Amino acid sequence: MSLSTPVTDGRPGALPAGLARRDALAALAGAFLLPAVAPAAAGAARSTPVQAHHFLFGAPVELSAWPRPGFEPAPALGEVLDGLAQIHSRWNAWKPGDLTTLNHALRRGEAARVSPALATMIRSAARLEQASGGLFNPAIGGAVRAWGFHDDVLRDGHLPPARTLARWRAAAPSLSQLELRQGQVRSRNPDLQLDFGAYAKGVAIDRALAQLRAQ
Repeated sequence: MSLSTPVTDGRPGALPAGLARRDALAALAGAFLLPAVAPAAAGAARSTPVQAHHFLFGAPVELSAWPRPGFEPAPALGEVLDGLAQIHSRWNAWKPGDLTTLNHALRRGEAARVSPALATMIRSAARLEQASGGLFNPAIGGAVRAWGFHDDVLRDGHLPPARTLARWRAAAPSLSQLELRQGQVRSRNPDLQLDFGAYAKGVAIDRALAQLRAQ
């Protein structure tokens, strides 16, 4: 299935069907706040929350959860942190993991098998790229690398060579150039390199919140 097919509800200016408001906000924001998981009962006495901290895709994350009868936050937060650590490793475009493996395959013009979770994120990001008219574009990992924005620490350096930027502009990578079939992803554009950045953070936080609220 190509990711270039529009999915809309037919109204002018409407967001694609299935596009959550959180998805749209994640595309527009480079930073985010993680809402605390508070006591479920309205008016319940708020005891001291248990907190946990993690560093996710270059940004700090703080989780807070309140104890309640039958629920001890510390173990639950530990499980969530383990999940965030796995996502940070597997979806980081600049560290060894699933996304790096996929980018290497795309550069070679080969197909790569991806997990259902990564396939879902690719599809939702493609809808966002389309809805934004290309202003949100996770396929520009090559440009991100050329400018040095991928590094954990911004360093002094030189501007990218003009020929490098000219090549990238001519290639015009886009998620619409990805083909996703039977769990495998390929593209005919070898300059298409994925870097989901802040969007991956939003997806990871959604998963963390759902996991905590299910306790």
